[in-house]
Amino acid sequence: MPEAILPRSSFALYAEVGVVIGANCHVIGDVGVRSRAADVVGWQLALETGAELAPQQRVIAPSVRIDPAAQCPAALADRLEGQLSGGATAAPFPYEQMPPLPLAPAPSPGKPSVSVPAGQHQNLGPGDYDDLRLDGSVTLAAG
Repeated sequence: MPEAILPRSSFALYAEVGVVIGANCHVIGDVGVRSRAADVVGWQLALETGAELAPQQRVIAPSVRIDPAAQCPAALADRLEGQLSGGATAAPFPYEQMPPLPLAPAPSPGKPSVSVPAGQHQNLGPGDYDDLRLDGSVTLAAG
């Protein structure tokens, strides 16, 4: 098996099937989707208007949509809609070089939901959570 392109720890967000970076969110770290999903309608990774990846970061997914006014410096994607920052061009999605996902524990009832109001910040440790409502900012701890 080829060596993984990046360790999982370099990803701020990493998913099996899909990720959406909401409007006006700022992400420090790569964002990736591991698998091609034939039954997904639309895009497996999307950056909504005003979303921003930090310089030197990239999105890595089979299909990527970058909304107007979103900032994305680099992409590895077989299908790209939208413009990368600074006129960069996308490279192909490196499926066989994507790191494996860790085995997830079975879901458990009674998981806490997390809500961060606008203008507030919360540190969030490893754990099993229900919904995340993010109007402020959150720092996710490794684990």
